[in-house]
Amino acid sequence: MARNELSERADGVRRGLWKTTVDVTLDEEPFALPMGWAWARINDTGFYINGLPFKPSDWRQSGTPIIRIQNLSDSSKAFNYAQGNFPEDVIVQRGDLLVSWSATLEAFVWDGDDGVLNQHIFR
Repeated sequence: MARNELSERADGVRRGLWKTTVDVTLDEEPFALPMGWAWARINDTGFYINGLPFKPSDWRQSGTPIIRIQNLSDSSKAFNYAQGNFPEDVIVQRGDLLVSWSATLEAFVWDGDDGVLNQHIFR
């Protein structure tokens, strides 16, 4: 997704907006970095896509697996499933980098089948 591009789902819900930031100034740099490194604001290191807020009433017996924090931290946990058409930006594929930011703060490289991203996880 390009900077400042708005992603809108078919139902009209706005998914995200990359807001530009100002460069880090010399007076903000607390120490010198190694050669080839640069100071950056976290916003400028990537476009962090948050998952969808599935409720237990959305869960189904079959469909697209919902990738929840429990599935990241314990591969033996069973998946919940959802049915429907989901925005492409929340579909997780093998090799995607996922960062949980609620209950645990960890990064994971997804090694499972395609699924849909649950809230509190960034892709």
